[in-house]
Amino acid sequence: MMTPQFFEIISQYLEKADEIDPEEELVSLGLDSLKVINLVLDLEDAFGIEFPDRYLNEETFRTSISLWNTITAIKDNQ
Repeated sequence: MMTPQFFEIISQYLEKADEIDPEEELVSLGLDSLKVINLVLDLEDAFGIEFPDRYLNEETFRTSISLWNTITAIKDNQ
């Protein structure tokens, strides 16, 4: 289950932060490649993880649910 902390972090990088639908593409909410870099750093700090290179792709950052599922997978494999 996505946490309030997760939504708080990603909302900082979205233009339409108050309207986050877990299935909506993050690009349509304002996420771009430059914002992804800082988002990754913030998520790594907040959740005590490190994104392996294999997860640094368009599919991971497509929707908030795909991003959350990636974070969960990384945490489960630590």
